[in-house]
Amino acid sequence: ALITELRSLNDPATSIWVRDAESQELLGGKKEAFLGPDLSWLFPLSVEPHLLSGPRAGWCLNLCSGLKKPVRTDLWKNLLNSMTVPIHGWPLFFGAHSDREVLEEVLSNQELPREFVFEPLQNAELVVAMRYHAILFAIQSGRPFVAIENTKKVRYFLQASPWKDRCYPISDVNEVPDAVEKAIAALPENELSSFTQHMKQEANTIATHF
Repeated sequence: ALITELRSLNDPATSIWVRDAESQELLGGKKEAFLGPDLSWLFPLSVEPHLLSGPRAGWCLNLCSGLKKPVRTDLWKNLLNSMTVPIHGWPLFFGAHSDREVLEEVLSNQELPREFVFEPLQNAELVVAMRYHAILFAIQSGRPFVAIENTKKVRYFLQASPWKDRCYPISDVNEVPDAVEKAIAALPENELSSFTQHMKQEANTIATHF
């Protein structure tokens, strides 16, 4: 269905912005299909003090329902119960099979947001996430991150980034704490800021075609 929908754009569209090579190929090599960063890089998440300042502690955790790769909520719950740092649940999707439903299973004692908010990100030192945009927002806010591979778009993005080793299979839950320690040491805020500026420049270059 997605392939049909993409190819239906070929005739009416004068320019198409895609964020991965697979989508570009599905369009049949249409010359007006520009490969570029996600649109969110045009206006990266602000790191103004009023939004993302204050003490940071623990993890900002984003989990999502996996259809092809189910989330082992039992393993996550066991892991989080053993943690001594604060865990801030961060749902980004609220439709059917929402992130909130998955997070409620592993963070049963926590009142989770019912709409998209930045507070969990604001309060955390680091982001552990499955969703593509949770990872992007972590980078844009200067937060070290650990990506849990749940979709191809996460894998594609990280393969094209300086952090190919920051993506862990969904089955390797018990490796996450070690990965967190490595991420904190290996992802200084200035490096994340430089990458954000680079992606913003790339996105603005693509935008000139529209």
